Parts: sequence; C-alpha cells; structure tokens
Amino acid sequence: MTVGRIPVIEGGIQPTLLDAKADLITATANDTPARLGVGANGTVLTADSAEATGLKWAAPSSGGGMTVISTGTLSSTGVTFSSIPSTYVNLALHITGFNVGGNRLYVRINGDSGSNYFGAVQRERNNTYYTAPYFEQAQMVGDGEATPDSGATNTNVWTFPAYTATTGAKVVQCNSYILSTYKIPNFSFWSYNGTEAAISSITIASSAGTFSAGTYTLYGVK
Repeated sequence: MTVGRIPVIEGGIQPTLLDAKADLITATANDTPARLGVGANGTVLTADSAEATGLKWAAPSSGGGMTVISTGTLSSTGVTFSSIPSTYVNLALHITGFNVGGNRLYVRINGDSGSNYFGAVQRERNNTYYTAPYFEQAQMVGDGEATPDSGATNTNVWTFPAYTATTGAKVVQCNSYILSTYKIPNFSFWSYNGTEAAISSITIASSAGTFSAGTYTLYGVK
C-alpha cells in the first residue's frame, strides 16, 4: 500500500462519479449508482418514475398565491371582466375608494340581469333576505340608516369560490366597509341559481348607472 493514500474499497462509490457543484448521487437500478446534476435556480427535486434515476428537477407547483387578472379605475358605467381564465381555484374582487353618489354598488355575473341572485345581508341591527337582479354590496342604504359618502375607506371584497364548477349554485361572499354616519363594516352571502355554468364574466356597476371614483382589482387565487 502506498503511504498517504486510502485504498479503494471494492464496489464503493468513486469520487469520480461526481462532476460538478451540487451533484447528487442516486441510482438507475439495484446496485447501480448514478449522478444527477443540479437543476436550474428555483427548481425543486421531484419524483418521476419516467426518468432514468426516478428523479428530476422541476418548477415548484403553484398554490396559495394570488395573481392579478385585471386592475384599473372605475368610471362612468363601471367595468366588465370577460373571458375570465378558468385556471384558478377561486376569484377575489377588491373594490376601493368608490363613489356611487349615494347609490348602491352591485356585481353581476355572466351578464345575467334576471332575479336569480339570492342574498342574506347582515347589518348592525338585522338580517335581510331577498332576491335581486344582481349581487349587492352589504351596506346600510335601504334601511333608512345612512347614506355612504365617497372616500378611500369605502371598500368591498368579493370572494367567488369554486367559480369554475358546473354543478349547483354559485355562492359568493361580500365583506364591505362603507364610510357612513355609522361607519360600520357589514357582510353578505349570496347565491346565484340562474345557471350551473362556470363564471366567465363579472360586471361592476352602480344602481345610479355611473361612478365618479374608485379602483378595482380582480385576482385569481390558487
């Protein structure tokens, strides 16, 4: 044995199997070691039986994130989001700083103006149940209690879970804070029974027909 050298162990994994920084030792079969080179930045090691080593580097699965589908300023008669991608789990619509001149803000889906929207609106003093030709923001107007003012604190957050489903009614929730005499947040639950089709378009409008201020952002949620 040469002094200063470690003898080669019969059948051991040789250092020459590794060629570069972050190389991994894996196997292609029983008693058959193999090298797997590092993947691209940001990729993750993933099991894949179709690969020779049973492993591969791949982009991480998306999940839990929010992607902006559309954003902009409300003006005139409002806005319609058409051809909404069906690649998300839920939708979230944020509307802030809107001014509808003391009237109601409403949301309509798939262009349906029939009385197929059923709401349960919870306010400070009572619950209200009714049908309507649209989803309506939860607010005090209509109970003779207050009229919303314009301002940056006027906020609606609409949630559309399972919007691509083609069975059953669509259920929608609205959480809102309307700057008014009482300055109280409210929320409502709505269902849409007009059709079992997926939600492919959403319209924001005002019962008065026009907006003078406000911004919106529609998110796709994984």
